[in-house]
Amino acid sequence: QTCALPIWKAKGNREMSDLEQFKIKDEERTKCEVWTRVMGYHRPISSFNIGKKGEVAERKYFKGPTKGDCDN
Repeated sequence: QTCALPIWKAKGNREMSDLEQFKIKDEERTKCEVWTRVMGYHRPISSFNIGKKGEVAERKYFKGPTKGDCDN
């Protein structure tokens, strides 16, 4: 079974991809607030002091194994 993707039409009847369809102007954007868990509760990173902001910047992120990675 195949799924047909929608085709969007722009001005001048030009086809648009899904990504083009949902682009917004810079002035329409809003700030994305990032939260993290600290000592058992959640806080926005924007409220951290300068030392804690430095710690957040030095964090290393990793991706754990997925279901298919351990099938040997």
